[in-house]
Amino acid sequence: MTYPVPLLMMYRMKGLTAYALGIELGRVLAGKKVRSAAHFDSGLSIELEDDEIPYLHIFFISRKTHLIPLAKPVVPPGYSIPVFSSINDAVITAIGPLGLDRIILIDLESKDSWGKLSRFTLRIDLSPSSKAVSLFELPGKRLMGSIGAARSRNPGSPDERPPAKRWSLFSLPDEYPGDIISAAAAGDIPEAPLYKKKDSHAPSSLSEILVSTIDGVDPILSSFLSRRYENAPYDLWENLKGIAAALSSGSFEWKIYDMPEGGKDGNCTLYPFSLPLPCRPERIERYLEGFGILAEEKILPSFSAKIRNRILSIIKKDINKSKKLIANLSKDLAEADRTDELRMYGNLLTTFRHLLRPGMKEIELRDFSGTTAVLIPLDPALKPDMNIKKYFRRAKKGEKGRLVIRNHRKEAEKELKKKLELLENVSKITKIEKLLEYLPEQRAPEKGKNNDGTEKMFRSYILDPNHIVLVGRNDRENDFLTHRFASPNDLWFHAQGSAGSHVILRRQGTSTPREYIKKAAEIAAWFSKARNSSTVPVIYTEKRYVRKPRKSKSGTAVCIREQTIFVKPSKPEDPLKKDFGGSRS
Repeated sequence: MTYPVPLLMMYRMKGLTAYALGIELGRVLAGKKVRSAAHFDSGLSIELEDDEIPYLHIFFISRKTHLIPLAKPVVPPGYSIPVFSSINDAVITAIGPLGLDRIILIDLESKDSWGKLSRFTLRIDLSPSSKAVSLFELPGKRLMGSIGAARSRNPGSPDERPPAKRWSLFSLPDEYPGDIISAAAAGDIPEAPLYKKKDSHAPSSLSEILVSTIDGVDPILSSFLSRRYENAPYDLWENLKGIAAALSSGSFEWKIYDMPEGGKDGNCTLYPFSLPLPCRPERIERYLEGFGILAEEKILPSFSAKIRNRILSIIKKDINKSKKLIANLSKDLAEADRTDELRMYGNLLTTFRHLLRPGMKEIELRDFSGTTAVLIPLDPALKPDMNIKKYFRRAKKGEKGRLVIRNHRKEAEKELKKKLELLENVSKITKIEKLLEYLPEQRAPEKGKNNDGTEKMFRSYILDPNHIVLVGRNDRENDFLTHRFASPNDLWFHAQGSAGSHVILRRQGTSTPREYIKKAAEIAAWFSKARNSSTVPVIYTEKRYVRKPRKSKSGTAVCIREQTIFVKPSKPEDPLKKDFGGSRS
């Protein structure tokens, strides 16, 4: 029995919309505090110290990420876990978009009880390629943690951007490029690397060319512009320049546009200015109202569908387990119902023991009435007496377990019926609050876990407040520590010619005391196969000179410009109670 519950097509925020939203949020939230952040199933909630926008919700569903400012939490505290605790009570110094790439950066500052200032950047990435939310510590742009879809990757820095296109809406030439638009309108698409996509498929229409060559132009906008101005390329170019001017002005007029064909993104979208698209007649006074409408029509229903599908998946697994249990119990009951037959086999074999020989697979005997031939299977690996005992043992087990098995199967059938009814009921629920009742509550991170619930990473040893040694504990940690976590100016250590941990000396600045280099080398020697040697050569270099060969296994690294230091392996002091490291991807 199946209950198809389609996941609603979630609205994907456009680059123009994300750009304008970043500017709008910067005007309101600069100088405000971040109270806390919490991770829930398929999203993240940031609570702010602001009456107008108390919450920023980030949803990532079906590889689509959306940022929604709302006045209330979507998920109760019991169904979320705290994350990014280092920015609790941090002050927002700036918010803004990173160009037209659907990336919003939030700069924060916080002071500890000693007055030490710490700075961070929270990167919200609305594209499907990178983690939805990543926290970086400044000034080294060190990744402290990230949350998002499993298939997405951690960005290398807060300001990392996708490959540049030929133009941006902010850098359009005054004259339209006739070699592109005119050729596209005539159906003569140039075969040039500029137009090649990742799948080596060249754009086949003017709409695809606009998307692939102009940063900020999305498929919906390009589709309508190319159809509306199919025979008027000059007018199309002037409209694009008008859109760019509206963006640059910073004065936005938010409107919801309904797509006649629906499109792959659904039947509505939000833009920050007037466009030649079908627009809803009602006037949106502020952007918050527009995002509220999108949340009610698209985001929250999609989120509900995602939660519902997850619950249904759990219930279906339980149903399959119950069905398997019932099948096994039925098999056991069939065996138990053969008690009389099995005991007769045992008695016949006992009576005709003299006919049994080792290695026999079966034997045919007459029953005690002498009228019926009985074929009795035997295990050739067992001795004759063991085959006899086996049949008596099975008969005894059946006599004892017949009633128990029947009752157990009856209970299992009742449980299966309840689960099928639950599946039917949950498939009809649409409210998030009701759905969450069927999900297990999220537990706070356990000891040995990061604040996002992932396993803590790296052994950590403090040398002074500005120098910390980090040690990978396995190939996967070595790989993450060296190639993704360490900053370019950190020092990288490894025992020369011996398998061992990657060691990073995390430092502030480019000057490092010689004694700290020696200490990090001793630690690298200790966590290597050469630990028991009296002297171990250890190579070290800045992390910027360490590379990972293509298609190599985890933990592989090659370096250039390395130096060698000979040290005696030394067991470091006890690790810091607070480990370092971010989410594993």
